[in-house]
Amino acid sequence: MIEIQGTKAVAALQPEVLNNGSGTAVEVDTQGFAYATFFIQTGTMATSSNISVCKVQESDTSGSGFADITSAGLASGDLDADTDDAVAAIEVDLRGNRERYLQLVVTESGSANAPISAVCVLSMASELQEPNSASGRGLTALVQV
Repeated sequence: MIEIQGTKAVAALQPEVLNNGSGTAVEVDTQGFAYATFFIQTGTMATSSNISVCKVQESDTSGSGFADITSAGLASGDLDADTDDAVAAIEVDLRGNRERYLQLVVTESGSANAPISAVCVLSMASELQEPNSASGRGLTALVQV
């Protein structure tokens, strides 16, 4: 198997423009995968934009009980007005004592437009979980050449 074929993409934060508020977190079910990588992408940030919070939380229960994962966050200022069209990543090792559900929490505190979105790529699928179709990999469409 080609390694990238053992991945699944999940929209972790739908594209939106934040203005002194928080993004709408999307819960990610990590069952059957060993790693989760959140790719956070910004657009052209307004002059006083600042993503003050960008962190990953976890829970054993779907829909509630989320708590911060220690050290799983970007520093305030990593994504600000000086980082137009940037991509940042937060990697989470799911092996060991990690809870099943993750979510990305993003807050803009600069009172200015900050376009942002995020995708979580789950990787190293277990053999029983190998996603080898577009829908199994979290995709709308898949072209293989």
